[in-house]
Amino acid sequence: MSLAAPVAALVAALSLAGPGVAPAHPAAAGAGDQLRLIAPYNAGRVVSFRPEDPSDPVGAVRLVAELADPGATTTFEWNPDPAARGTDDGWSAISGPVTVTGRFASVDWSSQDAIGIPEPGAGAAVRVVSTPSAGPASSMRTTVVRAAGDAGSSISARPSVELEVGGELRYFVQPYADSRRTASLSVVTGRTSAEGGTVELSAWRTRRLAFERLGSAQVVDGTGTEPGGTFAAVLDLTPFAPAYDKKVAIGAELGTDHVAPTALNEHDPDRLRGEVVPGSAGEDDVVVLMVTDWDGFPVAGAEVFRSSLGSTPKTRLGYTDARGRVVATQPAGSKPRYYVNTDDHDGFVQSLDPSWPSPRRQ
Repeated sequence: MSLAAPVAALVAALSLAGPGVAPAHPAAAGAGDQLRLIAPYNAGRVVSFRPEDPSDPVGAVRLVAELADPGATTTFEWNPDPAARGTDDGWSAISGPVTVTGRFASVDWSSQDAIGIPEPGAGAAVRVVSTPSAGPASSMRTTVVRAAGDAGSSISARPSVELEVGGELRYFVQPYADSRRTASLSVVTGRTSAEGGTVELSAWRTRRLAFERLGSAQVVDGTGTEPGGTFAAVLDLTPFAPAYDKKVAIGAELGTDHVAPTALNEHDPDRLRGEVVPGSAGEDDVVVLMVTDWDGFPVAGAEVFRSSLGSTPKTRLGYTDARGRVVATQPAGSKPRYYVNTDDHDGFVQSLDPSWPSPRRQ
């Protein structure tokens, strides 16, 4: 389409040392189970302050913790000594605002933070400090390192990645039992300093103390001239029993990682728009159809039909992708109607099914 406190604190410390690869990404283990640092979560705990967007001079590392008490006072701190313990000198509070989303707390540690950041290739300790309403102190610890070459315009040994997920993540519950499509699907998008490769996508599973894989997305070089790319994917959230305002933490990993705590919200197809691209002489036209909700967000997994065309019965064209699109062909010069099936009845229902060209107001 052209379309910080006087009560006993819970402290979890994480040191920043070498890269590695592992199929699973559990949180740092520790004596207590009330507070967990869950991000960074890649196997080597490697971080990158390199901006994902070439036009933005400021990069950041996302730190995320899982809290037992979301009402607790929570801060994130760092220490340039990778071996620093809780009572050692050198701890400084990361100045970025702490965001609490359900049981998750997060902060973006900016590359321009006045307290500084580790040098490229250097280690550092990072911790989350939480003052809960009740409960004993506990701590946990693991190791990682800032990626080598992670400065200025140089190419980092590990790319940075960022999910473009805000405070809400919408999902569509497919009603299509007849075609065995009843998943709860959500669209996630993001950026990376990489120009190619595959972004692995996952969600935090508390009972496993690990991120559970949901799928992957290929990086697309979106600029052609500047380094970096974008990605988009449809995730099946069905195993996580999505419900209104349920909080989840979505993770993306490509060299380094980024975690986005967010609230779920169900949405439905509400609008269908189309654009016809005329074919060459003697060839069919191409029609690009886009399905969105009431706010214009793309809906993935929606079933799109073409109504009857002459003696040809209605045709299921397919299911919308991560951009909410379905692409089809139609006979040159023809003007069929297209519609989104909003229930398990395949026929067009004018009062329910968005269509294009539309006989009802959209």
